[in-house]
Amino acid sequence: MICVIKIIFYGVNALALYWLIYQLGPIIPSHSLVPPFNIYGLILSTQGAYFLLKTKLAIDEYRLENRVARAESSSNPEPIALTKSLFLLFPWWFDGYLSPFTVVIHPPEETITKQGGIVTRKFASPVICIRIRLFSTFGITLVGADDTHVEITLKKREQRYAALIALLAVHINVKEVTREMILNTLYSNFADPGDSFDKDRKRILKYLNSAILEAGLLPIKHEDLFVNFKNASNEAIWELSSLCEVDTLPLLRHWDKTVQNAKDNGVVLDRAEVRQACTQVRQHYTKGLLTTYLQEDNLERDKVWWWVKESFYTHRNSVVSLLMYAAGLEIAAANKQLSENREAFLQQAANYYEHCMVLLLTGIPDTVKGKQALELCQKIYYQIQNDSLAERAQQRYDRLTKTKDAKAKGKQK
Repeated sequence: MICVIKIIFYGVNALALYWLIYQLGPIIPSHSLVPPFNIYGLILSTQGAYFLLKTKLAIDEYRLENRVARAESSSNPEPIALTKSLFLLFPWWFDGYLSPFTVVIHPPEETITKQGGIVTRKFASPVICIRIRLFSTFGITLVGADDTHVEITLKKREQRYAALIALLAVHINVKEVTREMILNTLYSNFADPGDSFDKDRKRILKYLNSAILEAGLLPIKHEDLFVNFKNASNEAIWELSSLCEVDTLPLLRHWDKTVQNAKDNGVVLDRAEVRQACTQVRQHYTKGLLTTYLQEDNLERDKVWWWVKESFYTHRNSVVSLLMYAAGLEIAAANKQLSENREAFLQQAANYYEHCMVLLLTGIPDTVKGKQALELCQKIYYQIQNDSLAERAQQRYDRLTKTKDAKAKGKQK
């Protein structure tokens, strides 16, 4: 309906202007160079041409809408080829109400010819999941319904874009992130923090859609990534949409809560389940939450990551707590075995302690707790008379404490 209104509006304006030019023709000599007649004629002619162009674009839009409507209702739609149009942006009071012709360009179908003359057609698929990676380094994986995976790091963009998504991801389902919190955390140095935040969201969406379209997927909308609403205190809350998944965080939080409840209630968890959880956590947690951005030189260069330290400590403590608890279960299981069967359980416990030592000395090093984990690890290795493993653990400790990260005196926690 809006297309019909635009066709009528622009068409009537064009006809009215050219009718006016026709009526004024006899009283405005064609050779007259005396203002204001030549200026009026130029203005009326230009506006008439503008409205003719707008009428043509409105007609094209109307035709396109009809084609799309027919394609949506068809069980075997034909691909719709679109080309970019050049719009003349001309100041006119009514453009604020009737916006210019805008088309969202979806990727066309891809035709692939195989040997034997078999032709298969693949239509563009929607994005069904946005996976966000926060451990070690930041990354985004866009997953299409056809199992297409698009990897995006935003490394070549402003660090602020990655930091904004990471900030929302870290607090997902845990804490409400207010607009004020975002502005104070990432935009405090900007002349207009609110405007910069609004523009950044649009730029992020633009960069993501650029990669999405290149991969042959359908573009996402703003609400597919960012969601905002008012809470009970009438504060503006921002969060990631339900389309987003944050790798590893749900697993960490589940086991952190499970272990804490077991300790509080005096319940002993199943050792096999805990061992499986440790395997998964160690595989995905790697070096820690956003450790790439905790380096001192990076923090000096990109100050938007200053808030990461607190979250890094929180999640590292969760992993260390799980590994320590698992080591305790292995030791308890070993004590119930005959002496000849105890070694495998004790060695598994020592392995957990050694991994705790590595984590405590990575990212923001905690040499005190790291040393304690080393001592627990070596105590078991000496108990099972495996001096080579104890020496290996010591060498790892020495190597980690001599690295640039370990020399940087982070706050002990």
